[in-house]
Amino acid sequence: MDKVLKIAHRGASGHEPENTLAAISKALEIGVDIIELDVRACKTGELVAFHDMTLERTTNGSGLVADTSLEDLKKLDAGSGERIPTLEEAIDLIDKRTILNIEMKGKGVADRLATILRGYIENKVYPPELFIVTSFDKEEFHQFSLKNPGVRLSILVGRDILSASSRGRKYGAYSIHLPQPYMRKWLVRFFNKRGFRVFIYALNSIWDIARAKIMEVDGIFSDYPDRV
Repeated sequence: MDKVLKIAHRGASGHEPENTLAAISKALEIGVDIIELDVRACKTGELVAFHDMTLERTTNGSGLVADTSLEDLKKLDAGSGERIPTLEEAIDLIDKRTILNIEMKGKGVADRLATILRGYIENKVYPPELFIVTSFDKEEFHQFSLKNPGVRLSILVGRDILSASSRGRKYGAYSIHLPQPYMRKWLVRFFNKRGFRVFIYALNSIWDIARAKIMEVDGIFSDYPDRV
């Protein structure tokens, strides 16, 4: 069996506040294969590493990220004194040391993301395989695919398991990302036979991680990637 890839879910978010530079740094310290971050657009157009639509759960602020300027977002505590990073700050911190899986959240992300990644690939000589892009939003995902600067695309499965294989073929996907309820060996084999890697999200229990390895998944998203 090939090595199971360690994927840091929102950075090493079990150890440090999710989607922050501290969580990224911890993931790099652990030595992960992939760091996953959520990215959405703020009011002034910048892309920030943030999961929720609203600020309440993970910061001392309130309201919608989409209604808040970058300047005001930067004033917030995202946990343990951490600030909300821009996508560029996250990429610069990783500095080619591992792969970055970017999950697009909300609207208005695709075009800006394609532009940013093209800049890193063409101007800063980043290999395109250092980036993976996913989204539950099929319209944003398709929009990104039209302007994709050559990075890997992956199919993020929620409940739409039946269309995953056909969408994977349509977009030339690198991998299929399955939630824990779909962690079945026959599904892993089904997608592997069609040329896709299979990553499972998000497993934190050592028992679930052990089960996933027995099922020969290719990668495991975890808040505690050191357990993988």
